[in-house]
Amino acid sequence: MSLIGETLRTSWDGPGDGRPFLLGIDVGIFSDEHRPPVVPDVVLGLDVQAPDDCWEKQGRSWFVWRYGPPLFAAEFVSAPDGGELAKLNG
Repeated sequence: MSLIGETLRTSWDGPGDGRPFLLGIDVGIFSDEHRPPVVPDVVLGLDVQAPDDCWEKQGRSWFVWRYGPPLFAAEFVSAPDGGELAKLNG
């Protein structure tokens, strides 16, 4: 996942016109404060300013009610060991 994040950070200048964007790796997306998060491998949001504490564990969360829905989120299922494939199959 670090390779994907670093590739995007170094090869994409962002949306342009000084618009902020947030690219996160393994960031919990909370759609509701009473539900557990979905944690995709990569998440991207446009016109989103990163919180000051984004490198601390409590700052590594995406609150939909605060930032809006992300533009893009991806989960890469790579091995059966982590149980990710079972989660997809329900």
